[in-house]
Amino acid sequence: MDSWDYEECLDLIDYMPQRNNFFDIWQYEGTAELDIQEGELDNENLDEYLSRVPEITLNRRRVGGLRLIYSCIDSQLDCNDSTVFWSRSDFMKIVQSFRLPKRFTQAIARCHCFFAQSPPEKIDAAAEHFSYVFSTLFHHCPFWGLAACWDSEKNITYAYLQCTADPDRDSIPRLKRFLAKSAPQALHPLLVPVLIMDIETNLTLVDDGRWTTEISNVESETGQQPDCTAKTLDPFALDLPGIVQRLNGCSIFLSWIERESEVVLLHLDQALNMISDLQLMSPNLRQSSIQLTRHVDFLISSRKNLFLRLQNLQRRSQTQLAFTYNILAQRDNKLNIEVARDSKVIALASSRDSTAMKTVAILTIAFLPGTFVASFFAMPLFNWQANSSGEIIGPHFWVYWAFAIPLTGLVLGMWGVWIRIILKRHGKEDQEVRERSLRSLIYGKGIA
Repeated sequence: MDSWDYEECLDLIDYMPQRNNFFDIWQYEGTAELDIQEGELDNENLDEYLSRVPEITLNRRRVGGLRLIYSCIDSQLDCNDSTVFWSRSDFMKIVQSFRLPKRFTQAIARCHCFFAQSPPEKIDAAAEHFSYVFSTLFHHCPFWGLAACWDSEKNITYAYLQCTADPDRDSIPRLKRFLAKSAPQALHPLLVPVLIMDIETNLTLVDDGRWTTEISNVESETGQQPDCTAKTLDPFALDLPGIVQRLNGCSIFLSWIERESEVVLLHLDQALNMISDLQLMSPNLRQSSIQLTRHVDFLISSRKNLFLRLQNLQRRSQTQLAFTYNILAQRDNKLNIEVARDSKVIALASSRDSTAMKTVAILTIAFLPGTFVASFFAMPLFNWQANSSGEIIGPHFWVYWAFAIPLTGLVLGMWGVWIRIILKRHGKEDQEVRERSLRSLIYGKGIA
């Protein structure tokens, strides 16, 4: 009936055998006390655990139980979410012994998020076993994969949990505490996924408070608070790039959590449908179904309220972003006006310098011919007293050209080198001015 390959998914899973854990809860007739057993599991004691039958204590009949094998992966370890901390043969042994849905291997191999009841592999097993797959891609629960099978005859839920978690969040110990606390009233086949969503909701509420404080701080810094008596601030003195970075981070995170809240609401709605179906299958689950339904209703209400608050925070962050971008645009316009004014002053000064240079050039041109003629004819290279048969040009006239031409070339060469140095210096100054202008556009600092 399925369009997927079980063996192919097994091949896609990475196997890294190590020590794992089990957590069993047994409930007996006539007492609210639970028999909780937990310990480590590996390939040496796995067979013993799977074949173990809990002993009857105080001659009381066992009325229900939960057998949970779990592996907690440190999110900082160098391994992916599709890693199973069992050998392939031991993992398949757990799936077969617990009658877990084989679709669970697809959830691990593909690392995708869903919550669905698994159809029975055999038609005649529909009334005896109820199985489902639950996997998450939540912020605080990056990848939690859970497969469970409920034996209606024995009222025992067999479950396998694999999770990726930050050790500082204390996720697994918290889950076990919640299980021990909730089991006396609601030892239900769907108790574990509901508690996982409860843990995620609680941690998200903490994030909601943190980001509410962050946005309120930004509103206080920008003076854009609903309080009409708030002190007026100079928006041009704000660290606008820093505010934009904070608001963008907030907006991205809120979008992520909004999507997550929608998924959790879908999962909770699916849980209600499954609880209703299980109650029809087994009247013995009536009391635990009522308790768990109330728990789910509370989580749905909390998530809906949280979703509304997240939308409100998103609108507030977008309002602050719009205000910040508006101030950035105004500051850019102000800077452009200042640059234009300075450019005009520089242009006027350049015009005055140009006028002065023109005056000097005209005066130089006016006096240069007369100066040249006077200097040339005043040189002792000419004999103006010579008779008609004598030569006016002296014999050493060539000395003048021998010195004048090289000196002229040397002066022109030095002038050319000096011009190149000046042009390079002016180029560096222009580049520094452009860089300062760019920094002032980005960070709002005036040009030095």
